[in-house]
Amino acid sequence: MRLEIRHGTLSRTEGVVHFGVPAARWWDNIGFTCSTTLLFRDEEHVDRWCAARDMHRGAIVTIDQAWRLAHGWYRDKSEPFWRLQTVEETEALFAEVGLSGPFWSLRG
Repeated sequence: MRLEIRHGTLSRTEGVVHFGVPAARWWDNIGFTCSTTLLFRDEEHVDRWCAARDMHRGAIVTIDQAWRLAHGWYRDKSEPFWRLQTVEETEALFAEVGLSGPFWSLRG
């Protein structure tokens, strides 16, 4: 698989991203969270990967959604004025990229 970014914009959007851990639980074990947030060719590959690991399927998002989430999440992390986002700000970012429902709620 190949992702293409041109002038800061994702120009090739093949595949999906699987988030294995609900957002409210990410910081319980960030290493595990990152190890289950992966790029796949399609949903069938996600299902096979989860079955091989006896893992429940988490949330599947488009490459475009994952790109916009990453851009919003990391856009100011290296700036001296950076501060931790509030729950409301983080949930607003999720909503902005079309991520809603119980999996994305930080209050659960």
